[in-house]
Amino acid sequence: MVDPVRLLGFAFANADLLFETDREGKILFATGATKGISTQTPDSLRGQMAGRLFAPNAAKKFTSLSRSLNPGGRLVTAHSPSSSIRS
Repeated sequence: MVDPVRLLGFAFANADLLFETDREGKILFATGATKGISTQTPDSLRGQMAGRLFAPNAAKKFTSLSRSLNPGGRLVTAHSPSSSIRS
């Protein structure tokens, strides 16, 4: 796992939600902005499957892209919360 403190600046720079997953897509670490995209806190996201944060069409894309990453890789996306994030 990457040092979470090192990632805090990224999460709060643009009021983004930042999360890290294992190879199966389970959230290991989450920080940043969840208000407006989820009713959950970053801490409560730990242990959940990351794909469940997204609407079904976006979840399929996320799952496919995240499975193609090598360990230590990252996936950076920008999208409209109303169209692809599930609350």
